[in-house]
Amino acid sequence: MHPRDVRALSIAAAVLLLSPQVPAQAESKADIKKDIKTEAAMAGAETPAMVTAAKPVNRLPHKLIYPGDPLYSVELAKTGVQGEVKIELVLSTEGKLLSSEIIASSLSAELDKNALAYVNGQSWKLPEALSKESETRYLLSVIFNRDSVLTINLKTCAELGTDLAYFRTVRPQDHAKNVASLELIASLFTVQLIKTRDAAEALKYAEALEAITDDAIAACKAKPDALLIETYVNAARARGIKF
Repeated sequence: MHPRDVRALSIAAAVLLLSPQVPAQAESKADIKKDIKTEAAMAGAETPAMVTAAKPVNRLPHKLIYPGDPLYSVELAKTGVQGEVKIELVLSTEGKLLSSEIIASSLSAELDKNALAYVNGQSWKLPEALSKESETRYLLSVIFNRDSVLTINLKTCAELGTDLAYFRTVRPQDHAKNVASLELIASLFTVQLIKTRDAAEALKYAEALEAITDDAIAACKAKPDALLIETYVNAARARGIKF
């Protein structure tokens, strides 16, 4: 795949991956607790303490933060530090923040601190359908992403190596396909396959995903100056996947 094609694909997929976020939805505390336990088990970490109230928690649209933001410096991103922080908020009907608590860590103390700073610095406007009670609990995901659909085509294998080193430090038992940059590439090409081929081809890709990831990482280690996305495409082609 030519870099121009990759760039065009990235821009097209941005419409799907970065489209306006869905309205907040209510879900049970039990469901959220189950999700967090699963994440903690994958990371080998203890499950964060949970508030035991039975009242439903409403999920707010997630917040994406990219390098260059005051809360996520380029220098920090270059070290591979990235991740998701889940925070429970209690807001009044006027949108005043009454309390905030991290219920799932990014496994980076700095990102956790910056996510709380974001929450505490906002003027919140509650969704109309969810602002009838005197106070309401909300779940917010603050996601610090080193890469975007508009920059991933410029990422080098050496930069992936940095991301991978950090990932293996905080999530040693997880497969490398869940490194954020590789997840992004997989999302882009899944969209491409569904649009230009069919669901069967996308399923074939999903089944080969771990092997393709391992092959791409090995190739990147041999040629750190190569572009990650071209290396990934070559690894997929060797497994019979053509984008």
